Amino acid sequence: MFKSKKLISMVLAMVMLLSISGQCACAAESIDTTSRGYQLINGDVYDLNGNLLIKMYDGFTGDGYTLDPNFKVYYPSNDSEAVDKNVVLPMSTDLFNGTKDLPLNTDGNQGTYLCNDFTVSSSEPDVWCKYSSGVPSGVNFAVLNITRNTAVGWVPNLQAGRSDTVDGVYNSARPNDHYAVKASAQGSAGSAKLQVKKQ
Repeated sequence: MFKSKKLISMVLAMVMLLSISGQCACAAESIDTTSRGYQLINGDVYDLNGNLLIKMYDGFTGDGYTLDPNFKVYYPSNDSEAVDKNVVLPMSTDLFNGTKDLPLNTDGNQGTYLCNDFTVSSSEPDVWCKYSSGVPSGVNFAVLNITRNTAVGWVPNLQAGRSDTVDGVYNSARPNDHYAVKASAQGSAGSAKLQVKKQ
């Protein structure tokens, strides 16, 4: 009799433990990401309008990156009447300034590296991206932390003549991390004149 009560108590404790861990896992998946400009649907990254930005494969992009805990999607103003507020600061460092052939983006895993293996600092914590002109109707920019294999920021469909800034790339807790910027085409693949700076 005593052994059966002990066995029942152990089984109930295990069931309780499993139900608590299941609730924790569900809570972790329901984190609100809309304040950072995106939503996770079935593990994939979508913009706030429900358009696929990045197809994920078991939590990884096609080239092996996960989403940084502070990953954010930036929505550039492509309105021709709007003033481009993402002005380059006088104290900025060129990372890329030239023309690249960009592959057509189909699920967020296509792209060409523009600049690879650079660091940012507290004096130049942000990455500024510009699509000057070219064949694509728009360009997507991804800022990647290659030290941690995480995607830090995404600028979707930046129109010709426009720029945007991925702010807060620098992490004071990890000042020696290395970064890369990757770009892909919207509309059609082709040649694009691009600029990337840290500022």
